Amino acid sequence: MLKQPVFEAYHPSLKLLLFIFFLFTCLLFSYLIGMLIAIPFYGTSFITGGKNLSDLSDPSVVSLLKFLQICSQTGLVVAVLLFVFFVNRNIGNYLNINKFPRIFSVLLIILILLVSVPLINKLSELNSQIKFGSHWKNIEIFLKSYEEKNNIILEAFLKADSFKVLLFNIFMIGLFTAVIEEFVFRGVILKIFHDWTKNKHLAVIISAFIFASLHLQFYKIIPMFLLGTLLGYIYVWTKCLWMPIFLHFINNTISVVYSYYHRKGIIGDAIEKIGVNQQDNLLVLISLISVAALIFVFYFNERRKNTLAQSQV
Repeated sequence: MLKQPVFEAYHPSLKLLLFIFFLFTCLLFSYLIGMLIAIPFYGTSFITGGKNLSDLSDPSVVSLLKFLQICSQTGLVVAVLLFVFFVNRNIGNYLNINKFPRIFSVLLIILILLVSVPLINKLSELNSQIKFGSHWKNIEIFLKSYEEKNNIILEAFLKADSFKVLLFNIFMIGLFTAVIEEFVFRGVILKIFHDWTKNKHLAVIISAFIFASLHLQFYKIIPMFLLGTLLGYIYVWTKCLWMPIFLHFINNTISVVYSYYHRKGIIGDAIEKIGVNQQDNLLVLISLISVAALIFVFYFNERRKNTLAQSQV
């Protein structure tokens, strides 16, 4: 039994390489294991080519893809745990999951998400209008085509014909994805770059950029980057990974629930259009000011409580 973490004293750059190695290795193995587990339930046609995995109109294909995604995400959990074992051993301390969010902070997070809707919609609209020069036209065509394919897959995943499927989507897309991505991007990557640069702001920005880039959605990269930045600062200010997990979970779950009721015709597309039109610019400005003010309140509230906690030690 090893008494000391093997890579504890290694330079952060080497720790990053180690983490990348664990990510790719665990993703590969978890995907292969998932395919083996899937054979008794889905047969071998998806391996031999008898089942077209691009046919998203087939419910069994969507079900299989969801299962394989959960397997892959489980692989990411294993990668994080292995990494922490080799560099620290104490998972709770390293990932900052030993303490839980304060109720007031949770309420502020919910309020920030609500008032940010016009601002996010406006940024998404501006992002979608980005044009490349004539020399980069092929890249623009590729990015748009790739994003359209991703959106088709996402829509297939979000499709829910029953409340039971909705609950499963909330678990898979809302909760599980939020936990995994925060473990990876804030729990490990942000920490590595903070140790490397000794600058928390630079670490937050780098981790947010990686977070947005790896989602492979160029025409949503601006709001994704800003979300990643907010998640990073919340983690840094609270020193509690459950806070960005909660924000991420609420953000994802809103999309899942909205899609469900939108498909049923109960909710229209009015929410998606708030802040998009030219006459909504004042609303977007109010949204921007409100979000900034709430973030400042959140920051000073956390700093005050952290200072108070330190003074009582």
